Amino acid sequence: MPEEPNPGPAPVGNPVLPPAHAASAPPATPASSAGETEEERFLARMAETKTALLDKMRYPLDSRPLAPKTDMLLPHHVEPTMRGLAAEPGKSHGVLITQNQDRVWVSPGQPAVASITAMQNGQPVALSVQRSDLVPQIDGPGNHPTAGPVAGHPTFHDDGVAPDTLAGDGTWTAAVTLPSNGATGAVVLQVDCQAGGEQGTLLFNFIATAPAPAVFTQSARDALENGSIAIYVGVQVQVPGTYEIVGRLYDSTGAPVVYMRFLGPLTTSSTEVRLPAFGKVILDEGGVPPFVLRDVEGAEMLLGQYPDRAPMADWPGPYTTASYALNQLSDADYNGPDKQQKMTALDKATEDGLANIRANPTPPSASAP
Repeated sequence: MPEEPNPGPAPVGNPVLPPAHAASAPPATPASSAGETEEERFLARMAETKTALLDKMRYPLDSRPLAPKTDMLLPHHVEPTMRGLAAEPGKSHGVLITQNQDRVWVSPGQPAVASITAMQNGQPVALSVQRSDLVPQIDGPGNHPTAGPVAGHPTFHDDGVAPDTLAGDGTWTAAVTLPSNGATGAVVLQVDCQAGGEQGTLLFNFIATAPAPAVFTQSARDALENGSIAIYVGVQVQVPGTYEIVGRLYDSTGAPVVYMRFLGPLTTSSTEVRLPAFGKVILDEGGVPPFVLRDVEGAEMLLGQYPDRAPMADWPGPYTTASYALNQLSDADYNGPDKQQKMTALDKATEDGLANIRANPTPPSASAP
């Protein structure tokens, strides 16, 4: 769930910028020329900075376009790993391995999936697995992790039986169940395999976490608030703390529209969290109502600890909102307190820079061209 830091859920609103920042972006500044003064060059640089900042912050941090976030479309995204299978240089026959896993952070009782695809000359090649060991990593001398006792032997198969999706397609898939002894920390799946005359060892890294500290109630409600849509997702919290919860909003055509995020404290009396779909994001992305919430995931964030989170069980949805008319949504840029603070700081930096230039003018002979 990675993203720019967010101190908490920013308000969804229909903002009107104050006079100091009324324009969405200052006019373009012409390229500097030899006749410009130091003051003019400084103002040009600051205008470019202001343009970039206004563009970056036209939406709140907790409500951003979903389509560009290709690595966030699915929950728990893990980048595939691609490598040659041969373990020793000079023994490669061109077998390329793609490793996939559906998550890294795994809470007790939560399933995980790992898969292997072997390709040679652009075609799938038969794969055989000689060893598949699930090995917890325990603290050794000097707090260095060392391999613990083998905790399982996940079986890879290509027969179309879940979690494998298609028989005979060259992708071998295994269900991975981490130890249920209450221990947390790193767990490595070590797989020895052969394909196309090569052999090698593949590693899949998982992290066992504490039990889920909260659950989704599988319910939601939506409301039109100041030109934006807010979706309130039901939760039941057993452990109070700081939580991050995200959801994906699609439109009625199935197009991805908004990536929504909550980050803040929850207590045992909390019953819902607010996921905002900012009006301008919906309009700029061409969203067609009604909208559908899918793939809601969450975790308690345990800063300063390892593991640093305790995931909740996902809520895949779907939840469909009311069919709001697009003219009920605001196309105004975001203008929350965090944006105002940054703009004020930039204005102050501009004023201070000008004062410094005027107090310490550069002699003409030393001026940069």
